Amino acid sequence: MIVLSGASAAGKTEAAKMLRAKYGIQKAITTTTRPMRINEVDGRDYFFVSKEKFDQLIKEDKFVEYTHYNGNYYGSTKDQIANDRVVVIDLEGLKSYSRLNDKRIVTFYLSTCEEIRYKRMLERGDNEEDAK
Repeated sequence: MIVLSGASAAGKTEAAKMLRAKYGIQKAITTTTRPMRINEVDGRDYFFVSKEKFDQLIKEDKFVEYTHYNGNYYGSTKDQIANDRVVVIDLEGLKSYSRLNDKRIVTFYLSTCEEIRYKRMLERGDNEEDAK
């Protein structure tokens, strides 16, 4: 499994798309409580669930990692781990994957300047306050 990590809007999702196009590596679908954005599809971009459902998944120990960001929860479930997948997570999530101590997991950190990140966040529909 390839783990792509970095700040919000650093290019993780775009890198995952390139890995899929060039090598057929599928993006592991993560789970979130945030609302869908325009053109997103449940089960393709994320598994969109309620806060109550997310809490239930935590209690059932279904997550490798989860985090709270901009008022919403995000997490990657254990059932999404596979050799032919890439997962897109934040730096804190990277720690949880590292604790698995699985030599099949390879990690990358993507870094992008703040100006470009801010522009990307606005382009994808984040509000200005969240993008700062």
